[in-house]
Amino acid sequence: MEKSKTGKQRRPRTKKRSQKLTRTNRRIELAVAKLTARSFEARKRALHALTAIRDGASLAEAAKAEGVSQRTIRKYVGSALRQDHVGGRIRAVATDRFTRYLQIPGQEAGGPTKVSVKGNKQATELAAYVNARAIFLRTGDTTALRRFEGKKIGGHTLVTDPQLLTALAEQGDSFDQLYSSLVG
Repeated sequence: MEKSKTGKQRRPRTKKRSQKLTRTNRRIELAVAKLTARSFEARKRALHALTAIRDGASLAEAAKAEGVSQRTIRKYVGSALRQDHVGGRIRAVATDRFTRYLQIPGQEAGGPTKVSVKGNKQATELAAYVNARAIFLRTGDTTALRRFEGKKIGGHTLVTDPQLLTALAEQGDSFDQLYSSLVG
């Protein structure tokens, strides 16, 4: 018990909002973890479709390109979609807080490290890192990697050391997909 300015004892204030958010985040994490492999893949395709919508595609075009129905996209990422008026084009909001299960390439010789990140900003940052890493491995130019020095994604520091990246590439560290799969 704490004493207030008037001298009366009172209970210490709790951080109800942050506790509620933490509980909500845990609930979402558990819900995603309970998805079947088929549902997990459908969710992953819906996230890819959301990216396509952000890049200018319509909902129908994005659904067709990813091989999912419009209903599936609305089911998994509907909170990130907006329609200004009835009959208007559906667009994606600029940011979201969906949990994404991604792979960070080349942390150790064991291959990619699986991480979960919140929001499209971290996923976009990881994609930019993967592109910079590929540019370095193709050309040997380290300028693209400089902006990632000391940065972390999902609690893991991104590898920007040219010698380590070259060594990992020589060991056969190939990286072909950003999103982690539920199986394997």
